[in-house]
Amino acid sequence: MFLLSRNQLAEAIEHLRKAVALMPNSADAHSNLGGALVNAGKVDEGIQHLRRALELRPDHELARQNLAILERRGRR
Repeated sequence: MFLLSRNQLAEAIEHLRKAVALMPNSADAHSNLGGALVNAGKVDEGIQHLRRALELRPDHELARQNLAILERRGRR
């Protein structure tokens, strides 16, 4: 999250991918990776991780909000 806050997206994505690999059932890891990927312009891949976060935890508010924003922009 520190790397994301410093806009170091490539490094953040690398670390978040490792987090997802280590904790594949972590909604937070998927949500954070999804958000980082979207910010890096990898929207389709990011959406997959945001959806996975909601599969794991349907009440994950950040994943839900990010998907809603993308939907309003015409991305699904």
